[in-house]
Amino acid sequence: MEPPRWIIYMGKYAGVEQVARKRAELRQLGVSFEPLSNPELEPGLSLGGHPSEAAAQRQMELLAERGVRTARVLQERPEQRGQRLLLPAVDDNLRPRLDDLRTALATRPLRPCR
Repeated sequence: MEPPRWIIYMGKYAGVEQVARKRAELRQLGVSFEPLSNPELEPGLSLGGHPSEAAAQRQMELLAERGVRTARVLQERPEQRGQRLLLPAVDDNLRPRLDDLRTALATRPLRPCR
């Protein structure tokens, strides 16, 4: 089971140029950002992930004190029940054979761990 993930989100932006400008502004404020794991939120920025909405709101308040004004808290992904198969020893030689697993996994996609 994966817990839900709440983020402090900025976006959706009109394009990559606008995202680049926002990244530069955030760097000037000393605010870090991370990649989004939900492609539906692109192009946008995450200013951090949190296990609960309340934790994200607390962080949002701290960021507002530093000058972040247009961000908002939203759920990046709901709780996901099921199992996760981790394959830590996958190298370039084994990677092509992962296609053999796709049939057994049915509709579940294979995706790299972060």
